Amino acid sequence: MTDGAASTGNYVMHMMGASIPSQLVPRYGVPCAIYVPNHVAVQEPVLLLTTNAEEESDGFFTVDPVRKLQRQMARGKPATGLNCWVCGSHSSLHWGLKSDLQENVLTLEAELAKAQTRVTQVKNEADRRLRAELQLRRSWKKQQLEFEAQLATDDHQKILEQTTKSLLQQLQRNSQLLKHDGAETNVETAKSECVICRDRPANTAVYPCGHLCFCQEDGEKYQNHLRHQKQCPVCQVEMISLLRIYAP
Repeated sequence: MTDGAASTGNYVMHMMGASIPSQLVPRYGVPCAIYVPNHVAVQEPVLLLTTNAEEESDGFFTVDPVRKLQRQMARGKPATGLNCWVCGSHSSLHWGLKSDLQENVLTLEAELAKAQTRVTQVKNEADRRLRAELQLRRSWKKQQLEFEAQLATDDHQKILEQTTKSLLQQLQRNSQLLKHDGAETNVETAKSECVICRDRPANTAVYPCGHLCFCQEDGEKYQNHLRHQKQCPVCQVEMISLLRIYAP
């Protein structure tokens, strides 16, 4: 070992020992360090290793290139063949480099597993909420259609009730007029005859006006064969359908 390398190694050990509290390590602060000497013509980093330190001596240290030391440590022996003064081992495993790396790998694998589990949970939760939203939309659409159908049924029922009420009122007025004139049979025949054939009694009313205009046969013919707009023969209101009236 050259004097320049020795002085550089002593300087590095002194600087590293001064930067760490003395109560943490026995004498030299740390047993090794990797550095690039400033006063020696070395083109790559070297490692300073302190071994067999004693109370009354300076101990031994070697300065080797990192790549060379890596090849030697792979065989489980340091450069000088001396035991480490910290743990008495020939192997580089006592520095904890491989164990720390293994712990880091295990930690990263555990974190990756947790992250994957979390991603799976988030995806499942998103799928569940999407299915619930789709089900809610289908339910809402179904209720909306049922409500619209109910509204249409209610409107149709109201129109039928109004038409029936109008027909009953007209029948009641006709009955009162027949009783008042004293010619119930003749007037009833005149009032209830079909406006087309003038022969059969009128038993079919026009919806929605409520006029009793046709017999059953003529009402069906009028409704089926009329090509243009269908109107009531009495009031000329647009005819929607015909209602069969049964006498009590």
